[in-house]
Amino acid sequence: MKNNITQYLFLLFLMINGGVYAQMLFENSVDSALLGIYTREQLLPEWKTTFGNGFAKRGVGENRVAIVEYGVTGLKEDRCLKVKYPVNTHDSKNNGAQWRTNLDGVYNELYMSYYVKFGANFGLDKIGKLPGFAGGLVYNDKNSNTEWTGRLMWREGGRLQFYLNQPITTENQFDWPRTHISKKEQWYHIELHYIMNTPGVKNGVMEAWLDGEFISRYDDILFRNNPKVGITEMFFSTFFGGNAIHEPTRDNYAYFDDFKISKSRIGFTPTLSINDSSRNSSEAFKIYPNPSVNGNINILNAKSTTLTLELFTVTGKSIHVQTAASRVIKLSKFNLKAGLYVLKIKSANKTEYKKILVK
Repeated sequence: MKNNITQYLFLLFLMINGGVYAQMLFENSVDSALLGIYTREQLLPEWKTTFGNGFAKRGVGENRVAIVEYGVTGLKEDRCLKVKYPVNTHDSKNNGAQWRTNLDGVYNELYMSYYVKFGANFGLDKIGKLPGFAGGLVYNDKNSNTEWTGRLMWREGGRLQFYLNQPITTENQFDWPRTHISKKEQWYHIELHYIMNTPGVKNGVMEAWLDGEFISRYDDILFRNNPKVGITEMFFSTFFGGNAIHEPTRDNYAYFDDFKISKSRIGFTPTLSINDSSRNSSEAFKIYPNPSVNGNINILNAKSTTLTLELFTVTGKSIHVQTAASRVIKLSKFNLKAGLYVLKIKSANKTEYKKILVK
């Protein structure tokens, strides 16, 4: 009887979490990227794009994007993007970075989340852009009559707002009330939710959460007049601008981590946002890369406690067990077939389950 209950609970876990995973369209935390300058050759396949500003092109370029340690978990092994905004420059050609990630479809409604952190000397007295969504009839159709972009903008003092470009009206700035992200060297979690309007009707939606708190909603937005226009891209776009008045007076840096695009609410997990790596959190386990292309899987173990790892197939069959106590544990089960797995992580006082996808 006990075994039947255990199996039922395990299958229920798979059904619930498998359903959540099925809603996820894109994830990238760059944990498997090489440290150092991030090249255009790395960018294209890892972000499903065809171009990028801020990268060397034919040997010439600012090389404004790098992969560095200490991502959102605060651990050395956790990697993130570091973006440079050079002194006395503005707009994406010479400042920050910009690319579009193909979402392999046209969607009427999507959620997006990511973490952002401003460096110690970041000039929040100026204004600039942060990532969001974009769309058109097809991926990057370059048709000014249908293409739209829905990014964010930071204003003076760190105030955030929606920044929308579309061909229907000139209205493009929508404030987030009472919102400031002015603390330097602190990770902020942003989640966006966009719903396309009924063509010709002002009923589109833009809403946002900051560190899990619902912060802003507009439900009278015009994105389109054509019913075939939708959300087709994640638009990574960050730079100072758009004119010389807003150029930084020194080199600035910002950091980005854990991008996710989903058909359903993503949510915020406070234990992942470790601004002080010495914070007394209950557990800080992170699996990367996930999805895994070749079955090589690492587990970040924040406290270096002794962990027992048990890997299950989707049918509930245990196929591997190991015990380790290092900060980074390599799962020593090789040649995994493509598919969904569940990793049971057991410490002295807690048990967690993590989904793993092998491609």
